[in-house]
Parts: sequence; structure tokens; C-alpha cells
Amino acid sequence: HQDSRGFLWFGTQDGLSRFDGLNFVNYGQAQGLTNMAILDLYEDDARDLWIGTNGGGAYRMRDGVLERFQAGADPEGGVVHSFFQAPSGTLMCVTEQGELLRFDGKEFVSVVSVKDVLAGRVYDAVMDAQGLIWMATSEDGLLRVRVHPDDRAEPEVKESGAEVLSADEGVPGT
Repeated sequence: HQDSRGFLWFGTQDGLSRFDGLNFVNYGQAQGLTNMAILDLYEDDARDLWIGTNGGGAYRMRDGVLERFQAGADPEGGVVHSFFQAPSGTLMCVTEQGELLRFDGKEFVSVVSVKDVLAGRVYDAVMDAQGLIWMATSEDGLLRVRVHPDDRAEPEVKESGAEVLSADEGVPGT
């Protein structure tokens, strides 16, 4: 990930590294990462770097200092795969357990959970220009969730529950 300052950031199974064009700076347990496996990197409008981890929750890097946030119901912090900003500008993230969370400035708060309609896990998510969140799942193909202007969200539903798109709807490889 290249941030707005031009730094290159690399998230690995062994922590976080920043490259300035000449030197690497590494961030690990000594700098506050309780879980070294990095799954996602995202820079928000305030130029803070958000870091999703494999079981340690979410971290915010601000002015070179890491701050940890619990993401979801998991007391260990949560598995965070994706960050993005809603049309309102609110930072959101998606956990592996299918929970959509919004950051209220102090903590991540649950917006909606789709875990009851999932057979597997969520491994990635993106928000499109219409405010739809597309969640890539391990067992169910793509799951679509609508985010409203007030940051409420709900799965797009059919009679059977959340709309899960698969090869029958033209999604290749599902």
C-alpha cells in the first residue's frame, strides 16, 4: 500500500514495514502489535493508517504510534480483513465472522452481522459507488450488504435471507 505521503507499507505474517525509498522501518511486538499477521492496510481521509490483523483486531497508526482497537465480539480483538469509508465518510471494517463495524471515533461499533446466513467466513470486502458492500466468502460466494446514508446497513435479502450470489448469478469461480 502506498500512502498519501509516498511511503510504501507492507503487511506480512511477521508484522508491518514502511519503506521511504531508502530505508525500511519495521513495526512488531516492541511497537505494540500484539498480533503480527497483517491482513489489510487502509489510509483514511485523516491520513491515519488502519491495520487489520489475523486475531488482534484493528490498529491505527497515527504519527508513528500504534493504537489497538477491538473489532467485533471476539475478546482477542477480531480478524479484520477489510477497511473502507462509507459515503458519509465513516470508517468501516469487516471481520472474518461477517460483522460490519463502524468507527465512532473511539471504538468500533457493530452495524450489522451476517454470520447467521454464512456457512463459512468473510475473506474480503469492498464498497462500491452505490454504497453496496460486496463480501467475498469462503463457502457462499459473494454476499451483498447495503449501507444507508446514516450508516445503517442491511443485507440485501430474498425470501431465504441475505442475498448470496454464486455461479448461478454469473459470479465466476463460486
